[in-house]
Amino acid sequence: MAHRWYAAYLTSLGRHQEAIREINRSRELDPLSLMANTEVVRTLYYARQYEQAVAEAHKAELLDPDYPRTHFWLGRVYAQLGKFPKAIAEAERSGPTDSVIRLTELAYARARAGQTAEARALLQNLREQAKLVYVAAYDFAIIHTALGENEQALVSLQKAHYEHDWALIVLGVEPRLDPLRSHSGFQSWLSKVGLKQP
Repeated sequence: MAHRWYAAYLTSLGRHQEAIREINRSRELDPLSLMANTEVVRTLYYARQYEQAVAEAHKAELLDPDYPRTHFWLGRVYAQLGKFPKAIAEAERSGPTDSVIRLTELAYARARAGQTAEARALLQNLREQAKLVYVAAYDFAIIHTALGENEQALVSLQKAHYEHDWALIVLGVEPRLDPLRSHSGFQSWLSKVGLKQP
């Protein structure tokens, strides 16, 4: 577990090769751990080593083909590769039907696939859920970015900062936020959370 958390910390700093070494060490120590295997996929995703991430996800599926976190990360990888039908299919398997995680991943994948109406319907579903349960503002920022609504995404990131959302730890390395990186407001939020672009 210590190697997993250290890998996540190194990833947030953009020290990807060190992070990959740490997460591989975690898996070496516990090769049958589903979490360790899926965290390899996570680490490669943030390092933008997408093809390798796909290969590692398929290895993780051999341990348990139905483990939601494997599909969660594989869906993100496929979206960055532009393989949107596969990204959508994986997002469908990333959690229970009405879970915030599944709805967020699916909304992002559908928005990137150009399925705007479907993405907006999922976004509205999340807004309704937010009246009853906690939905991270960061999740809304991700979806707005995929829809090309950069100003709304930045407003959501501001709210995420006020909420001390833990997801901001990957603000500097998150591929899904690349459309915001040249925006001065985004650079401001990076500095406010103590990060910088790797």
